[in-house]
Amino acid sequence: YELARLLRTSPRKVRTIRDDLAYRDSSKDDDWCKKQLVDILKSAERVKDGEFVSFQIDDGLLRDYARKLVRNSDGVFEQGFSSSTIKISGPSFTCLVVLLLDDAERKKLLASIPEEKKAEVQTGQEHKGPLKIFVESFAKAAGQQAGKKIVDLGFTILSGGLSDVSGAVEVIKESF
Repeated sequence: YELARLLRTSPRKVRTIRDDLAYRDSSKDDDWCKKQLVDILKSAERVKDGEFVSFQIDDGLLRDYARKLVRNSDGVFEQGFSSSTIKISGPSFTCLVVLLLDDAERKKLLASIPEEKKAEVQTGQEHKGPLKIFVESFAKAAGQQAGKKIVDLGFTILSGGLSDVSGAVEVIKESF
């Protein structure tokens, strides 16, 4: 607001210019986006007792990277009035966190789901990927506490630094 006031233009125009600059910065690759997104998600806020998670992304490139990941896992990416405040559901949050894991850690986490739970969710839904099946299996096992527990799982994965999913595997085993 202050910069827009100083330049005598609208805050929207300043935000558009900043977003254009973010896209032109060649040092911002997917690895950079992943690292920045992890840092932002660690300070995300739980809304409605974990039903939703809210966070703010000011960088346009990073915001679009996060949007792509959430939408690729069939999640809904809801932007606020300023377009930098993001609100996503608990399952979308956990899907996003799992997508930020490296391949080996993601496979280890997905392998922790009991086969009978995978089969329960997968029946009649062959179009869904393993990540969506993982989140739905976990939510189904968590029952009444699904919203809160799925967000807890996401934060557990984040707090492990995304380098050790053993804590998350324990949460999954307890829930199933």
